[in-house]
Parts: sequence; C-alpha cells; structure tokens
Amino acid sequence: MKKKNLIFSAVGVGLLAAATVSGFVHFQKQHTDHFLKVGIAVYDLEDPYIQTLTDAIRSQLKDKTIDGREIIYDVFDASGSAVTQNTQLYDILQQEYDVILWNPVSPTNVVGILEDAQEQDVPVILFNREPAKADLEEQDNVWYVGTEAK
Repeated sequence: MKKKNLIFSAVGVGLLAAATVSGFVHFQKQHTDHFLKVGIAVYDLEDPYIQTLTDAIRSQLKDKTIDGREIIYDVFDASGSAVTQNTQLYDILQQEYDVILWNPVSPTNVVGILEDAQEQDVPVILFNREPAKADLEEQDNVWYVGTEAK
C-alpha cells in the first residue's frame, strides 16, 4: 500500500509540476535560454522514502518539454536542516527558477518563502509534508500534493 501511495504522490507531483510550469510559461519572465528551471527542495535525501519519491519525480520530469522548452531541474538536499533549506530556497528564488517543488523540513515554517515566491510569480508545489491550510490559502500560486499519513 505504501508503494502505491508513493507512486501516486510522485506521479501527482510530477504531473502537477509539468502542468504548473506549462500554465505559467506565458506569464513568467522568459529566460534567454530554452529551458524551464525546476528547483526540487527536499528535507533529507537520506530518508529512503524521500529518496524514492525524489527519484520518481526526476523520472516524471526527465526528457519533458513544454512549449518547446526542455525541463531541467536541480535537487537541493537540506539534510534535515530548516536553516539550510531556507538558504537553498532563497538561492532558488535569486536564480530565477520557474517553479519550486518543496518538501519542507518544517511545514510550520513556510510562510516567508511562499510570500517571496508569490512576489516573484514563482509557483510552489509543496509535497509530502502538509503545511497549515491557512498558509496555502494566503498565496495564489501554491499547491500541496500528498497522501494521508495512514
């Protein structure tokens, strides 16, 4: 059952990422290159579940194009540190990624990043660790994909 949920989560995150990037292509700043940049921020790649989920997301994004632009991605491993992850996310925003896939170290500490992403019109897809509904509802370009912890 866990493997089935993992597959559904990975497929859901991957497809939502592709759809989100596709939907925002026309509204985002166009890069001078031919790529759509996806930043994947995970809480800890030493966690076997997160490693498997991240591999599945990579598989969903591999060799995909949207509007003739190849999807490229970088994975950022916070190694369980919220401070490290926040630094990585601010770097992602400064480097003008087109979308962020985010597995938060601390789902109670997402508002600042979400606000900054909204200011820069960068869509964010949170996965696996659900933040408070109020945090999701306050932003326009934010989604959560996950399964019930049971």
